[in-house]
Amino acid sequence: MLRCCVGHRDSYGRDSYRKVSVGWLRGCALTAAGAIRCWGMNSDGQSDAPARTFVDLTPGSLHSCAVETSGEVTCWGQNNHGQSAP
Repeated sequence: MLRCCVGHRDSYGRDSYRKVSVGWLRGCALTAAGAIRCWGMNSDGQSDAPARTFVDLTPGSLHSCAVETSGEVTCWGQNNHGQSAP
């Protein structure tokens, strides 16, 4: 488990994280509880993770994808080339 504090002035508090991953001008972290917290550039909604429970994540350039506990892949952010529609 990673123990970190993400965001400006502890905006996400101090949670335990399973994974921290960075994309272009932003980053995302997967909490021990399965939530995703993202920060940084959000011009296309790429940092607006849905409120679901996840087991893995990867941020792309202007989109992000994550695997839900059910095994389903969920993506969000820019979709001008189909990159957010798995």
